Amino acid sequence: MSSQSDYQADIDKFQRFVFEMDDVMEVFIAFATGKGFRLDYSIASLGDLELFIDCLGDGVREGEMLNRCSRYVGEVFRRNLGGCWDLCLDDQKNINFRLPVIDNFSDIDLEFCPLAVVSNYVARKKRGLLRDAVEANREFLRTSK
Repeated sequence: MSSQSDYQADIDKFQRFVFEMDDVMEVFIAFATGKGFRLDYSIASLGDLELFIDCLGDGVREGEMLNRCSRYVGEVFRRNLGGCWDLCLDDQKNINFRLPVIDNFSDIDLEFCPLAVVSNYVARKKRGLLRDAVEANREFLRTSK
């Protein structure tokens, strides 16, 4: 069971995560662009992200690069399909517990966890997985704003 201080530490960490988003993404995209990859927040750019991840090799398993790739996937989702960043803290049995997710994009209780999707790509290296994971949620988008 998490203590109140653990809970508050998670919230503080998440607030920093969101606050730093634009700056972290600017540096990340500049780095990827310098390596020849086009990351423009389009769904199509997720193919370039996969190539970028592949070029990193085992380096993507490191926390910071995995975090940045996950942030990018989350921002692509948010900018193209809607929703907002949230921290999953409601249910300790939820597979996304204590992870940043995209929430509030659907009329049903659904969340998108970019870290899980990117980790899946890193493990499987299946081309199109990132795009397919984002697009699979299109049918669940809010019908009213």
